Amino acid sequence: MLPSYGAESLVHIYRDFKLWSAQYDPWDNVLFHWFFIVMIILFIYFFVSFTNFTSKLITNYLPFKSTLWIRLLVIAMLVIVAVYFGLIIVSHLQSFVDAKKGSVDPIWLDDILLLVVNLVFGSIDLWFVHSFVEPKIANY
Repeated sequence: MLPSYGAESLVHIYRDFKLWSAQYDPWDNVLFHWFFIVMIILFIYFFVSFTNFTSKLITNYLPFKSTLWIRLLVIAMLVIVAVYFGLIIVSHLQSFVDAKKGSVDPIWLDDILLLVVNLVFGSIDLWFVHSFVEPKIANY
């Protein structure tokens, strides 16, 4: 079945498995899907570097030297807080979507949310690099 549709096979897979609503054409929103994938990858990168910088920053200012467990504790707390806030934001976003559009979640709304979160984490990461990493490199 798939080879007979040619380039349209992805569209038919989406529609047959009910992965896409009938009122939207997947070929119109392919760019939004790729942008979503890129935003997810950037979010993972920015959040990992944010937790790394934050844990190093906190453990550098501690008075004792055994900081491995403290650093792991800080990383675990940051991940738990981020997941908690993410669940709150996603539930509010879902209630907004349900009130406005019904049960269809537009991909562009998820893209905008991820873009804003990536800009926040990216700007904090840049601030950490300029404030704490570059001065240490200049002192060596």
